[in-house]
Amino acid sequence: KKRRMFNAELVESIAKSLEVGGGCFIQSDIKEVAIEMRRILSENPSFVDVTNKCNQAVEIEDCGNGDSESKEDAKDPELEALKKSWLWLSENPTGVATERENYVIEQRGHVWRALFRKKPPGS
Repeated sequence: KKRRMFNAELVESIAKSLEVGGGCFIQSDIKEVAIEMRRILSENPSFVDVTNKCNQAVEIEDCGNGDSESKEDAKDPELEALKKSWLWLSENPTGVATERENYVIEQRGHVWRALFRKKPPGS
């Protein structure tokens, strides 16, 4: 398993630095990585997932690009239910695409994107 920079500790640091209402935008062209990042952010009580409320939220069909389900996912019915309810952003909300993002789109691949907002303390 690869060691990823995006983990619970990083999300906690982001939560401490970000103002209430501030956004945390994630994206990956590897679906399982996007799912893992979204799971980590969803588990942090400082953030709320606002992706499904965005105008550009859509369902993205599986395309064979990192779609393999892990054995851990199969054992976690709560995560499976969440994944089925998730929509993904069809466009980058920043309006500035990365080189990788442009390449993936040119190759007719998918980029899975989600947006979170920092909640007020105690909410």
